[in-house]
Amino acid sequence: MIVMFSRGSKQKRNDVESLARFTANKLMPRMASKISVEFCFVTNLFKQEGVFGDCGYYEGDAVPRDFVIRLDAGIDELDLLKTVAHEMVHVKQIARNELKELIRSPYFRFHRNYYPKTIDYFDKPWEIEALGREEGLVVQWLNKKGEKRGNY
Repeated sequence: MIVMFSRGSKQKRNDVESLARFTANKLMPRMASKISVEFCFVTNLFKQEGVFGDCGYYEGDAVPRDFVIRLDAGIDELDLLKTVAHEMVHVKQIARNELKELIRSPYFRFHRNYYPKTIDYFDKPWEIEALGREEGLVVQWLNKKGEKRGNY
């Protein structure tokens, strides 16, 4: 996996890269080497857009392999790690063609089922998967590293 950064302290970049590589290898082991992710630390992302992070991709490919994950530069360490794990689940969903936003349609497709773009955030099955996996992925990564942080 190719990992790039826009901004961020050395410690944040090291943790984000390590967790992203761990998560990619765990969620999509055969595909991880074909993925590139650029992490952009954005000042006041939560204040301006109400999110700790989000995942985008370059739309030129039929099945995307190049992604951009924006992260709020000011969130605490645990929220940062959970956000990285959460967004890497979305990378997996998009790269494996499990999730697709249908551009000229009012629908998303997830695992061959169609969902209206107006569906509530917490009812989106792709968000349910990402929310459900984020904490466990962080705990597994910390255990592999032999570390404990905060409540973990």
